[in-house]
Order: sequence, then structure tokens, then C-alpha cells
Amino acid sequence: AERNRRLQNKVAMIITTDFMCWVPFIMTSVLHTLEVIDATSWYGLFSIVILPINSVINPILYDDRISGLVARCRGGWRRFGESTGWRNQPVTIVSRVKPSKEEISLDNISP
Repeated sequence: AERNRRLQNKVAMIITTDFMCWVPFIMTSVLHTLEVIDATSWYGLFSIVILPINSVINPILYDDRISGLVARCRGGWRRFGESTGWRNQPVTIVSRVKPSKEEISLDNISP
């Protein structure tokens, strides 16, 4: 049961990281193809920064030896939070002022 749960977590993490790296690229490409946006300058960012991140993360996720390292890091981070009181700090949520109708109107968008 434990091994099955670990395998499910690993597959979920691989799918999540693939999704996070590829979906923005795919959406940008589709919007560019439909001529909604000009994403010519964005392709360099995706090909040099975003997609290689996925290539670096995948071998780490596939390697079983990394899970022990991750567990040790989590334990260290947890001990750090407990020793500094960082985990017990209240969270402050800052809300934005609601935009005016002019700010969200589609009429202000130029083609």
C-alpha cells in the first residue's frame, strides 16, 4: 500500500510539472497561431528557460534515490520552521482594490 501511494505521488508530480511547463507554451502557441497575440519574442523565453526546467526536473522525479533526499530536506525545513517560530506566524492577506469598469472593459484593448 505504501509503495503504491509513493508511485501515485510520483506520477502525479510528473504530470503536474509537465503540465506547468508545457501548457503555457501550448496556449501561447495557439493564441499566436490564431493571431490573438504576437508571441514571437516569447518563444526564446520558453525554449531557453521554461522547457529546459522540465527537462531538468523529470530525471530527478524519476529517480527513486531522490525521494530520501527530499524527505531529509522536508524534515530539515520543518525543524527550521519550528525552531524559528516561522510556522506559527499569522498570514496576512492583502486584497487589491476592485478595478473600475474602464480598467476591465474590452473596448480599451487595441487590436
